[in-house]
Formats: sequence, structure tokens, C-alpha cells
Amino acid sequence: MPRKAFETLLQEKAVSLLLVFNCILLVASWVMSIVAYPHLPSAVPRVIDFLGRPRLMGQRSLLFFLSPALQTGLFTACVWASQKIARRRTESRFKGPLIQEAAFLMFIFVQLIFIHARRTVIYLAHGVEKGFNPVYFYALFLVILVLIPYFRLRMKLGE
Repeated sequence: MPRKAFETLLQEKAVSLLLVFNCILLVASWVMSIVAYPHLPSAVPRVIDFLGRPRLMGQRSLLFFLSPALQTGLFTACVWASQKIARRRTESRFKGPLIQEAAFLMFIFVQLIFIHARRTVIYLAHGVEKGFNPVYFYALFLVILVLIPYFRLRMKLGE
């Protein structure tokens, strides 16, 4: 099997695996929200600042599910956009799967940010924590920023 065909096959498997992990995180976010909702106190944080402190409290309502709904919408848009972009890059069989791999890997970290924010809201509502863990939160952003040049370099090397 030629090397390029083998690399393309590995990338397509990586894209499938990353898509599965994204789906697992999405389901975990919904399950966490559904399980936590009935146990929430009457006052729930609605707005959290960048330091992780609640800025606006409100009554428990179905708005609690806005975050996983937004996460689902962004995931759907990510899948749609990555497929659209990958189809445009048909001149190189290497670039299409690489773009999808980059998008799905980065979105895993975006989903982890959503899950961390959801967990923080639940803990703040119960008074267990005073805010989110800034080291974890900003480390996820840092990973995303490091992945961008990494995949740009891989695309240049693949040409």
C-alpha cells in the first residue's frame, strides 16, 4: 500500500474516532444536565464572569438547558462546516481529513470548556465551590491555541 494511501486511511480512522469522542462528550453534557436539574436549588447562577464568580442569580428554569443546547448546535455546525471544507479540498486527499481532524480535536476542548462551565454552575448553585478552576479553564484555551499552529504545520508538511 502506498504511503499516502496509508496516511489517508489513518487520518480517516482518526477523524471517525474523534467524532465518536465528540459525541460521547455531547451525551455526557446532556446527561449531566438532566441528572442535575431536579436536584438544583431554587436559585441558580445565570451569568458567570471570567473569574468564575456568579454575577446574576435566577430561578431554576429550563434555561439551564441552554448551554447543552448551544453545545449541540455548535457541534452540528462544526461537523457540517468541516465536511463542507473537506469536500472543497478535494485536490489533496491529505488536506480534507486533516482539516476534519483538526476541527474535531479542537472541538473536543471546546466541549470540555462547556462541560467545565456546566459543572461550575451546578457546584455554585449548591454552594460547593466559589467559582470555576481557572487553571483548568485557561489550560483548555491554551491547548486550542497550541493546536492551531500544529495543524498548520502538518498541512504545510503534507503538501
